[in-house]
Amino acid sequence: MQFRRSGQRDERRRRALIEEATGDSEQAVLRPLSSVDQGGYSAAALRENQPRLTDLIPQRLRTWLLLVLLAGSAVYGLHFGSMHGTLTDTGGANRLSLEGPGTLAAWFSSALLLVAAAGSGMVYLLRRHKVDDYRGRYRFWGWLVAWCVLASLETATEIHQSLQGAIATLPIAISAEEFRWGWLIAILLGGLVLGTRMTIEIRDSYWTNCFWMPTVAAYTMVMLLQFEIAWVQSVLAAPLTSGMLLLIGHVTLAGTIWMEARQVFREAQGMVSPKKVKLKQVHESVEEAEEFAAVVKKAGIETVPVEDEYELLEEVEEPVAADDCCDEDGQELDQQAKRILNKQSRADRKRARRQRRKERRREAA
Repeated sequence: MQFRRSGQRDERRRRALIEEATGDSEQAVLRPLSSVDQGGYSAAALRENQPRLTDLIPQRLRTWLLLVLLAGSAVYGLHFGSMHGTLTDTGGANRLSLEGPGTLAAWFSSALLLVAAAGSGMVYLLRRHKVDDYRGRYRFWGWLVAWCVLASLETATEIHQSLQGAIATLPIAISAEEFRWGWLIAILLGGLVLGTRMTIEIRDSYWTNCFWMPTVAAYTMVMLLQFEIAWVQSVLAAPLTSGMLLLIGHVTLAGTIWMEARQVFREAQGMVSPKKVKLKQVHESVEEAEEFAAVVKKAGIETVPVEDEYELLEEVEEPVAADDCCDEDGQELDQQAKRILNKQSRADRKRARRQRRKERRREAA
């Protein structure tokens, strides 16, 4: 049942319906979107109201403290489970062990490496917009993404054993021990290259280096244990086994990469003061030096030896005087010679003008 409405209200409603039917563009723009226009969703579901990719980067140090505590608790829980618990399968493998594929520790390490790959991709997306990266050093983070993904796959499955089986079918005779040593050497060389490049990239960030130093120490100890160095096995305590050190290295590597992502994001947003740039002496080529000497000789200017160290002086450039625009014969110099003369300091130009006046007086006398 419908109640009868007043005439004035019905008239306003008819007018609104007519304007909506005619499609008034201005009112359509000013009218806020309703839930019907957005497919039943509110304005919070619009693209501009959704979180951005950079919002995933932890910014507050207390958030980082909480993440470190959670990661440390996970590593301690895995170590405690490997020492006091057993979860064997039909093949007799302990799923709570810290080493070997298919274990809980292998799954955790693989997840950490994927997190590190995501952080490397974040740094890559930000660093490619750096204006002074003329040599494209940001591409290193793209290679690091690929390395972390491959390392995650290897940690979870030990897929290199399939590679060993494929090599065994070739006519080349390679034993299992030779393949193991070759695999370790390949990992060592790749780690040295990536580690050196990473050290150069993060050298200016204090908090990033706080994560990077334990990462280098943990991975170095793991490689020394794999190469069966006797004194390393005697120095390390019982809990610091190869599997435990790998867990620590993966945790700190993920922390290193995401802390660098935080540093790069803060630099991009202007939250960090730019580092001081050291002034370097610029050496001109032989062709430029010979061209400059020919122009100076043509202008009849006496050159002054330049000191080895330079000071940055803020001074207004003085325009080239009328006497400096002509050579010894009184002919006007070309534009290139004028530009070179304009680069000279004020004192050199004054000294050159005095020298030319003296020579003209001497010739006139």
